[in-house]
Amino acid sequence: MGQGPMGPTLIMEKTMRSAIKQKGFTLIELLVVIAVIGILASVVLASLNSARGKARDARRFSDLNQISLALELYYDDYGTYPQLLAYIFPNRADPQDVNWTGAFTTAMRPYINPVPQDPAGRPYMYSSTNSGQKYGLMTEVESTANYAKSINDGGSFNNGQYYYEVGSAPTGCGRLGTEWWGATTINC
Repeated sequence: MGQGPMGPTLIMEKTMRSAIKQKGFTLIELLVVIAVIGILASVVLASLNSARGKARDARRFSDLNQISLALELYYDDYGTYPQLLAYIFPNRADPQDVNWTGAFTTAMRPYINPVPQDPAGRPYMYSSTNSGQKYGLMTEVESTANYAKSINDGGSFNNGQYYYEVGSAPTGCGRLGTEWWGATTINC
């Protein structure tokens, strides 16, 4: 049996070289995998941010409903809602706190303590009208998924921002085009 020019050693070397060449990934394959992972990661992060905005909105809705219940307890005791204008803009370049952590918190303390503040520093606003017989609470809505809820509650859309509103004054005001915020009398 003749071995010829291709002896067992030469065949084994060729087989090993081709096996060594086939062990790794090419640069193109690695770049494609990295790009796919990057795209998937960005989709997941976008969904996560949307979910966070919805969660903060849910907290805002809950906060305003808790404050609203406390206001009803206040009304039961005094026959009027606190007669003041109160709002807080904590995270603006020029932070403002008008009566929110002062007079409003003092009035609400027996009924809700502490008075909630927005989870992301957006404004909470309170106004009483008609000599304290009506009131409104308002906050900005963050998630686009909640825009319809803000309009359907009698809320409003102003300067590109949607507002969620509760209370006796805002009911139906948004649909009537009447602004209740800061008014001394209103009949919405």
